[in-house]
Amino acid sequence: MKTSKITTILISLLILLNACQKQTPVELVDKTDDSNLINIQPLPPSLDSLYLVSDEDSSGNIGMLNTKFFAKLVYQSIRIDRPFRADSFTTAEAIFFDNKNPIRHNNRIIAYPSFDIGTLRFNNQIMNKFQRRIMIPLRGDSLIGFRYHLRNAYEYNYTNRWSTNGQDSFPPFEFTVNAPPQIRITNLVSGTINISEPLYIKWNCSSPEINLFISTEAGNLLQRQLIPILHLRIKNTKGEITIPVRILELLPVKKYSRYMFTFTSEYKFTREISGYSEKILIYSASVHSIMLNLQQ
Repeated sequence: MKTSKITTILISLLILLNACQKQTPVELVDKTDDSNLINIQPLPPSLDSLYLVSDEDSSGNIGMLNTKFFAKLVYQSIRIDRPFRADSFTTAEAIFFDNKNPIRHNNRIIAYPSFDIGTLRFNNQIMNKFQRRIMIPLRGDSLIGFRYHLRNAYEYNYTNRWSTNGQDSFPPFEFTVNAPPQIRITNLVSGTINISEPLYIKWNCSSPEINLFISTEAGNLLQRQLIPILHLRIKNTKGEITIPVRILELLPVKKYSRYMFTFTSEYKFTREISGYSEKILIYSASVHSIMLNLQQ
């Protein structure tokens, strides 16, 4: 009898010990660390102005600007939340560079001219055509082609159409493009956060991957500039993420306190047209940017 009781007690202790060993790690992984869902992307050393669509990037989406294509059709639906002010709008931008005739100074390419492609329409709305100017040493202010831009009130279109009848030697084209699922951050508002604690973020979006661009805002009220700091690619497996402290500590909060957190859901692919030698980048994005003050 004594031997049977001792055996029973030992078995019970082993079962209890085994149960404890299995439960503790699962709880730690699931509730405190989403590092396995986050991939930190390398950033270029600086924005390459040779390939900019326009002179400003309202969304803070620095990843798109550094894609070195000579032709771009860009649609963005943007929400921006700042302290005491929110804004929302859509933008469409386009440019077609002439890479066969670069503008040089001291044997260095300083710009590419861009084509006049005629009347460009976005969803049957005629886009505004702007002349591009550049200061060329010894030549002064010079016209170097055209870019196209359109800004409207916020309206999310899941299907968009780009079309032109062409101009001179530039061929006509027509593209119908699907936009990605919308993204909306639901629990984060513009304000102050402490980076000594993990940052929990929740969104409404069905894209399999979410991009988070973190930029610091430098300058004054008259001239603000976004400086890219981090680009995170996040697997959207549960509609939320907890960013660990060790990632937040990569931000230079001792030097800068104001940061723009830009979340994007995006589609990006290329097309070709007969009569134009370069691949055309077609980029569509839903963007939600939130200004945050960070402190330790």
